[in-house]
Amino acid sequence: MLKKPKSTLKTRKTLEKACDKLWSEIIKERADYKCEVCGKSKNLNSHHVFTRSVKVLRWRAENGVCLCPGCHTLSSTLSAHKAPFEFVEWFKSKHPSRYEKLKLMKTGRFKTSLENLRLLKLALEQELRMP
Repeated sequence: MLKKPKSTLKTRKTLEKACDKLWSEIIKERADYKCEVCGKSKNLNSHHVFTRSVKVLRWRAENGVCLCPGCHTLSSTLSAHKAPFEFVEWFKSKHPSRYEKLKLMKTGRFKTSLENLRLLKLALEQELRMP
């Protein structure tokens, strides 16, 4: 098996990190910089509804929710990480059609070639600049 040059791997990681950062900002901006569960506005996180390891959904805004630290990881009642079943049920009740769309899209594929990542980064930058 051929190894990819380190420069290619570094470029891929750099592009993925840039896309992650842009995606996160889009999620927070869309939520008007408020937790979508409780309304708090400090130390916000962007959470993936379907895990970010599902590449076809990783950078889709539909797959993101803006959460405060409590609703993301700290609370035991509706934490996206400590109570994932309850969180998914909350998401499905709040966004039923969006959840169904994500479930369907989950089976797709996204090839993380350098060119695709560059195009994705440009698309995310444009989305962030839109009013």
